[in-house]
Amino acid sequence: MMLPYVLLFMNILLLVGGQWCWKLALEGKVISGLQDILGLLLNPMFISGIGMYGIGTIIYVLVLSKLPLSVAYPLQSIAYVLGMFLAWMVFKENITSYQWIGIVLIVCGAIFIAKGAPIQ
Repeated sequence: MMLPYVLLFMNILLLVGGQWCWKLALEGKVISGLQDILGLLLNPMFISGIGMYGIGTIIYVLVLSKLPLSVAYPLQSIAYVLGMFLAWMVFKENITSYQWIGIVLIVCGAIFIAKGAPIQ
């Protein structure tokens, strides 16, 4: 019965990993024209991010076969939490107290959704 949630967590990790790859691919770059976009599309880190999103999407389809959309989709908000921690810890981005409060609210909401979730 836990498999759908394990798959959902894998999906979330892949989404966050894809965002990380895209952020790394953009480090020190300014996108100002078609040539910049084409160069980005050939960047290995950017391609890796696309691959992670692709695999994550396939896993998410499996999740949707086991969980209602009303459960799976809101629980993906945990990706925001992990993404913010990644931004804070890896990219040294400043996180405000309002953002931390938002993270707490997202986690609380995810807990409520998971607790009341039926598995199909």
